Amino acid sequence: MHIAVTVYAASEDDWRAEVAAYEKELGEVPGVRLLSHQDFAADGFNVFGHRDGFSRPVIEGSGAEPLPGDGRPIKAGEFLLGYPSETGVPLPVPGPVRRLP
Repeated sequence: MHIAVTVYAASEDDWRAEVAAYEKELGEVPGVRLLSHQDFAADGFNVFGHRDGFSRPVIEGSGAEPLPGDGRPIKAGEFLLGYPSETGVPLPVPGPVRRLP
C-alpha cells in the first residue's frame, strides 16, 4: 500500500512541525517506512509544473479554477494532443506503428 500526505500550513514553522509529526508517527508503525519526501516550498514546482505531485492540476480552458497557491492552469496540450502545450505549439502527434516481418 502507498500513502501520500500533502501538508499545507500558514507558516513555514507550522509546516515543518506538521511534517515532523507525520514522520514521527510513521516511524512508530511496524512495517511502515517512508520511501520519499518532496518539499516544493511556497514557490517550488515539480517537473510537471505543479506545486505538488499528487493533486489534479487545473487545465487551461477546462473551466476549473485553481486553488490558492496552485499557480496558473497548465496548457491543455500537455495532456491532449492537438492543443498548444507549454511551449505554445502542439506536441507532435504519433503516427502509425510499422511492424517489421
